[in-house]
Amino acid sequence: MEDVILKINNTEYPVHYDKSEFSKIFVGGKPFEIELLKKFGDDVFSFAVNQRLYQVDIDFDDEDNLQVSLNGMVYDIEISNDTKKLLSKYISDSGSGKAKSGGIIKAPMPGLVIKLLVDVGMNVIAGDKIIIVEAMKMENILKSTINGVVKKIHVKEGQAVDKDAVLIEIE
Repeated sequence: MEDVILKINNTEYPVHYDKSEFSKIFVGGKPFEIELLKKFGDDVFSFAVNQRLYQVDIDFDDEDNLQVSLNGMVYDIEISNDTKKLLSKYISDSGSGKAKSGGIIKAPMPGLVIKLLVDVGMNVIAGDKIIIVEAMKMENILKSTINGVVKKIHVKEGQAVDKDAVLIEIE
């Protein structure tokens, strides 16, 4: 385990993490399971933290520290260069998981299939909207990660799904 101290709005929090597993951290001894779900542009992200959805706006201030906007509140976080590198690695490692799965679209968290936007045999290109899943009262539009043809649809509209359930296969 590695240790970092985060200073948020002048309060220090000890953070523990494992360099090989960025999806679980401990802040003040309390465990948090974190998954990057979506990146909107360069500074807005959708995260699942302990299976709750958060949209976070991350920006750097004039002193190169983080300003995080969450639920209308702005948090100033003093960070070191090592912490910047860690944050960059976490974001790049989280995003790479989608590429490894190729054309397998999985549920990012437990939810309900609201709408299928594709049919078997349809051609799709990376970035096309293919399915809408509602989780925790938020609609998540899942997109194709590759160019290809919809091979198989494993779910129906109105069906409840578990986290990591295979929804659609594209080849």
